[in-house]
Amino acid sequence: MSESLSVTARLVPFEPLSCSLEFDAKVEFEGMNLKIQYGMRGDCHSILFPKLSPMPKRIPGLWEHTCFEAFFTWKKNSVYWELNLSPSGDWNLYFFKGYRQGQVEEKRVVSLIQQQTQSCSKEWIQTVEIDIRSLFGEEDKVESGSSIWIGLSAVIEQLNQTKTYWAIRHTQSRPDFHSPDNFCLELSLP
Repeated sequence: MSESLSVTARLVPFEPLSCSLEFDAKVEFEGMNLKIQYGMRGDCHSILFPKLSPMPKRIPGLWEHTCFEAFFTWKKNSVYWELNLSPSGDWNLYFFKGYRQGQVEEKRVVSLIQQQTQSCSKEWIQTVEIDIRSLFGEEDKVESGSSIWIGLSAVIEQLNQTKTYWAIRHTQSRPDFHSPDNFCLELSLP
C-alpha cells in the first residue's frame, strides 16, 4: 500500500463465521503518537468481552481472550513490536529481535492513552495512542518521512469460548500475526 499518514483497513476472519460481524481499523500518526482505532459492528453481543479494569495495567497473555493487536516495524526491519490491547483496558507491549525470537516486555513505554465506546450490543470501538519516540534510538535513523510497517489483527472470543482470528490478510496455513508478510500497511512518520 502507498505511504500515508492515515490508513483504514478491513480485518477478515481466518475461517468463516457463524455470526454477522464486520471489523475494521484505522491507523494514523498524530505527531509521533501512533493512533489505532478498532471498530466492530454487527453481532457484538456474541463476543465475550472482559470486564472493564478500574486501573488498566500491563498484563501478559492477553491474546488468550478477546484482544486487539498491532505489530509494527520500520523499513521492514527484522526487529518488531507487538501491542496487545484488551477491551478491559489492560495492555502490553513486546519487543522481538526477529520472527518470534527474543520476546521481551518493552519497558520504554509505560502508559497508553485509551478510549472505548460501546453502542448497544451492535458496535464496539476502541482507540489507543502510543508515543513511539522512545522505541527508536539514534542508531535507528528513524526520522520524518521514515516508513513504519504495521500489521493489525485481533483474537475474538465468542460467548461459547470459540476463538476467531482476524487480520488484514492471512498469508499462512494457520493464523500467524507475527509473519512479516502481514505487516502490510505503510505509514510515513510526520
